[in-house]
Amino acid sequence: MKKHLSFKLASLLMMLCMLLSSGVVSAYALDTPSDKAAGTINIVTAESCKGVTLSLYEVGTYSYTTSEVTLNDQFKDCKLETNKLTEAKTTKAAAAALSDYAFDHYYEGKDVRIDDKGNAVFTGLDTDHKVYLVAQTSDFHFATVTPVLVVLPYRYEGAAEFVNNVSVTAKFVDDMDKYYKGALIVHKVDDKDAVLEGAEFRLERKIYYTTAPDDIDLYDQGSDEDGDFYWYIIVDGLVTNAKGQAAVKNLPFLSYRLVETKAPDGYIMDSEPHEFTIDNYAEIQLKDETYAVTEGEAVTMKVVNTPETSEPSEPSTPDSSTPESDGSSSEVSVPESSVTPSTPEKSTPEVSKPETSVPQSSTPGIFTFTGDEIGKYIIIGAIVLVSLAVVILLFVITGKKNKKK
Repeated sequence: MKKHLSFKLASLLMMLCMLLSSGVVSAYALDTPSDKAAGTINIVTAESCKGVTLSLYEVGTYSYTTSEVTLNDQFKDCKLETNKLTEAKTTKAAAAALSDYAFDHYYEGKDVRIDDKGNAVFTGLDTDHKVYLVAQTSDFHFATVTPVLVVLPYRYEGAAEFVNNVSVTAKFVDDMDKYYKGALIVHKVDDKDAVLEGAEFRLERKIYYTTAPDDIDLYDQGSDEDGDFYWYIIVDGLVTNAKGQAAVKNLPFLSYRLVETKAPDGYIMDSEPHEFTIDNYAEIQLKDETYAVTEGEAVTMKVVNTPETSEPSEPSTPDSSTPESDGSSSEVSVPESSVTPSTPEKSTPEVSKPETSVPQSSTPGIFTFTGDEIGKYIIIGAIVLVSLAVVILLFVITGKKNKKK
């Protein structure tokens, strides 16, 4: 009997060892992860968020047994319920509250800019039950990316083990996709308002900062009443189409500037940056190579190019318009004078009216005489001379008669 009981105990111990080695009771081990290797958090957003700076803050530690967060000294005064962070709704609210708290107290985190693929990667992170907040608390006047809380190490839902490298998709703020995005439509024309194809632009976003990025020298920078800023390129190689248009949509409500980088062939490049602000929601659509606003109010901008060589002046215009002129008058370009050559002949039958016998020349201000007119004046002169001779003769005869008496 004792021998039989001993055999049963040995069998139970063997089964327990097999269960432990198979991982069936490994839940306890999962609740107390022991891997302290450095971790990474990759925040996945959209390409339109390129250039946005996200900040990483260590806010506390997490208990895998009680699902409660213990805030560190920096965030301990934040009024936050930390014992109900297992639901997505409460976790989202907690992340928003912690983000506002960090922003209000000007906390500086570990900053990483979102790259052109929409990713921001934080590396070399402590994985000892740490709770991290990733939030956009700088650069813009309002949040563009929804803040998130991440625990390292992390166990995905349904997974069998913890991981130190986490990828999280960060969504936009509620209604951001519709109500906080605008559009820009560029119209490229020449100085006569004709459309120009092939002009190239880049679009830059104005980013304010408190701590200068390491590569700040790569960007045009400055300062204004709102603080220090630099211009970050978000779209490069924006080219006008056959209708002289180019457009960018899904632009957050921020400050921008448009810079021409290449003018159409034969035109002078516009070197003046054009600053503008997106503050209205807009949807645009391209149809038949023409951009049109389908909803809201887009920013439209006309950019003018002038030709490389100006149009020549017209010094030869007077010569070309008067080839028949002999150069005798400064007013020969008056067309009426060249179409009325027969006008003087109307005065020929009116010989008895000397006051009308001198016709007006076809060239204003200058008198000319024909052969008939010269003969007429000779006859008149002869009559006058004969009359004078008769008068003198009468005076002589009269004088002689008076002497005889």
